[in-house]
Amino acid sequence: MFSSFDKLKMQDVLPNYGIGLRIEFKHNANMRIDYGFGKGQAGIVCQFAEAF
Repeated sequence: MFSSFDKLKMQDVLPNYGIGLRIEFKHNANMRIDYGFGKGQAGIVCQFAEAF
């Protein structure tokens, strides 16, 4: 977080990327699997719930 856009520096930005899969088993019963990675780290998240 930055108090103003003037203090935002590109060398402080840490980009990350990811991909996800959503499967609806029945109405309002979803499974989601996400894989994300960034600078020096990665992770997988699996959740059984409604996303919204």
